[in-house]
Amino acid sequence: QLAYWRGQLGAAGPAPLELPTDRPRPKLQTFNAGNVQVWLDEGTVAEVATLQRKTGSTLFMVLLGTFQLLLSRYSRQDEVCVGSPYAGRDEAGTQGIVGYFINTLVLLVDVSGGPTLGALLVRVRSAVLGAFEHSDLPFAAIVDGLRVARDASRTPMFQVMMALQDDEDMADGDTGEVVDVGLDGGTAKFDLELT
Repeated sequence: QLAYWRGQLGAAGPAPLELPTDRPRPKLQTFNAGNVQVWLDEGTVAEVATLQRKTGSTLFMVLLGTFQLLLSRYSRQDEVCVGSPYAGRDEAGTQGIVGYFINTLVLLVDVSGGPTLGALLVRVRSAVLGAFEHSDLPFAAIVDGLRVARDASRTPMFQVMMALQDDEDMADGDTGEVVDVGLDGGTAKFDLELT
């Protein structure tokens, strides 16, 4: 599996994402953070659902692709790397087991050449499915195996995280209504996190 990740991310790992900031990056990562909540209107949600159906993509793939396209435009970089937690419960025998199976996946997508949204989603789908197929290798083993140069001012491999919660994970057990998960806005592990 390490050979797959080397081929996908390069021998030294992906280039850091250089998002524009209002001040220089500190030499040491501070973990200070803020939190902004944004709600999508029903029209936008319906458009995303239509795009999913038309392209045969999942909600995660559509959101990831559009997020990576936005990051590419802000950073002016063609390759955008985003980390994402992965449940790691693919085997039927692990479904009912209590325990921690989560791994972090590195999702690198090349947005060069101005692809159409449909073409971009083909690239995203390939990256996501490839990462799922090679998710048994722990994130730490990928970092060690690629011998990624460490920088105390940023996390290795990716600086942006995206996590998609299922409605079931955020639903009240009694009413079934989606509840606010109350994200802590005081600390962060990454430059930017979309949940």
